[in-house]
Amino acid sequence: MRRWRSTGRQQLTVSNSAVTLTVPSETAGALIYVGSNPIRFTLDGTDPTSSLGIALSAGDFIDLTDPDADYRGLLLAMKLIRSGSSDAVCDIEYLR
Repeated sequence: MRRWRSTGRQQLTVSNSAVTLTVPSETAGALIYVGSNPIRFTLDGTDPTSSLGIALSAGDFIDLTDPDADYRGLLLAMKLIRSGSSDAVCDIEYLR
């Protein structure tokens, strides 16, 4: 069983243009917290829009920490965009 350890963290402002994550080397998982304002995200490299992608509200999080999985490919392909009228802030903890 994997014991997760931090490889870094990022605070990401999500605006009206799609953004990607800055994934540290050796990262295999992550916790992503939507701290303010709603977002949408995709995991296949497609640009999300304010109406396309998986919707998350402020206070939601994405848990990519299954010890038997390697999420690096998904994290590298992930794109996020705000879905409201104000920028969102996401806090990300990268894990290995």
